Amino acid sequence: MGVLTICAIILVLALGLSGVLGRGIFGTLSRLLLLLLFLAFAALTVFCLYGTVAWSDRGGGVLFLAAIPAGVIAWIAVGMLTSSLAANRYYDMPPDQQRQFARETFDGTRKAFTKTIEENERKLKRFWLRPDKRLRLKRETAEARSNLRMIEVMEQGYLKSAGEIRPGVSGGAVIQRSDSGGQN
Repeated sequence: MGVLTICAIILVLALGLSGVLGRGIFGTLSRLLLLLLFLAFAALTVFCLYGTVAWSDRGGGVLFLAAIPAGVIAWIAVGMLTSSLAANRYYDMPPDQQRQFARETFDGTRKAFTKTIEENERKLKRFWLRPDKRLRLKRETAEARSNLRMIEVMEQGYLKSAGEIRPGVSGGAVIQRSDSGGQN
């Protein structure tokens, strides 16, 4: 059972990767096989759980042990399927919409980290916090600041690769957004 489970997980991961990276009929076939694998393992999970309850007086509880890996494989398959479908939708967008989507994603992530930092700093100003909670909030704030800096570096790299950053007069970078008519 263990070897079959590992082989099924490897198959699902390979199909998910080819579904994300594959274009045309190859990617479509990979996504279709992922859907079929998900449906098969989800049905197997449901049937095993039903058998566990229905045949509990005849040793059906052992079916629960089969339901666990089947459920995990179904969960991985649906995750890979949804990510490959999202990647396919992104790759089917025109380049301008891809850049707009990337900007919105960067902006949303930056706002989420900024909100986390502000909330944690507001909580840290309270004097009745337990020391362990104060330490956890300080750690989370430092992580959020680090992630915020990383997002800004990633955004600059993306904009540079998309040709939207040109060197500024003082050697810095000036962002040239296409939605502002090319004006800075």
